[in-house]
Amino acid sequence: MSTIQAIELFLKNNSVKISANEFVKVASNIYHKYESESYDIRHYGMDLCGPHWQKVLNNLKNSDKKELNVLDFGCGTGFVTNQIINSSFYNTEIKITCYDLSPDMIEVCKSKFSKFNNINYLSDSEGFKVLKNEIGKFDVIMCNALLHHVLDHKELFRIFDDSLVDNGVLIIGHEPNKNFYKNTVLQKVSSVFRLTKKITNKLKKLSSGKKPLQKDIRLMTYEELLEKNIIQANFPINFMQKLIDIHVPMCTLAEQPWGELGFDGDFFKREAENKFIIKEQISYNHIKDQLAYKSSLWRTISKGLEKLYPKDGADVIFVLKKY
Repeated sequence: MSTIQAIELFLKNNSVKISANEFVKVASNIYHKYESESYDIRHYGMDLCGPHWQKVLNNLKNSDKKELNVLDFGCGTGFVTNQIINSSFYNTEIKITCYDLSPDMIEVCKSKFSKFNNINYLSDSEGFKVLKNEIGKFDVIMCNALLHHVLDHKELFRIFDDSLVDNGVLIIGHEPNKNFYKNTVLQKVSSVFRLTKKITNKLKKLSSGKKPLQKDIRLMTYEELLEKNIIQANFPINFMQKLIDIHVPMCTLAEQPWGELGFDGDFFKREAENKFIIKEQISYNHIKDQLAYKSSLWRTISKGLEKLYPKDGADVIFVLKKY
């Protein structure tokens, strides 16, 4: 059963009347509306992939073309655009288009890059229609932490194929690495870290007597979907995150009901229908938890694991070329 079929069946069994495509779009927009203002704070671990993005962008600056059209697809709060602006790759002849399904994310982008006049912004369904008409316009398409949210990858890669010039470059970053989930050693080490984190958090709670105040975006999304009569009160909230992060294994679920559960070369061959070839693949973060990298001990352990398993980091950047 495909991912779409599995989600369609799940929604039907839970009295949801709209399609999987529509549900994922609506739920994602609600979720990211609540997350947009605090996204950079909550996802501080994204900065861990910054040096790897800079390496990739540094390799692109040797392009023969001086004027480049770049698409930041699924731009979120502008991580990729920020990486471009702060790289040696960037110059005033590079034009950037930021697109995201979430209008709220686009508003954050606009506020961040207001002083740059070579950035265009598109959002939601109308922006998507514009993109679909931009045939062969872009020299480079970049996306970061996007692929695991997407329900229909074949459609996505067709859009990338149509939008890129011949021999154009597609960069897909900060995605779950399938190799990591096959590596039992790395899985065990990550489990040990999560256990120590859980114990530490319990001890902190006991010593302070207070529960940390933090917005539960998953619950807020659930409540708004309930208010809109899209879901019923008995909808299992523990599946809500899995409907946002479709292709990420969830520790809270004993069995993974759907999704790719990480990406690799075989995935691109199948879903991109052999229209792209992988030119470079960089993996990093050999412990699957951004909190691990706040500790010098666990950073050292992760570095050691990186030497042992260089291709098996929890996160990965793929550089692909259209052919």
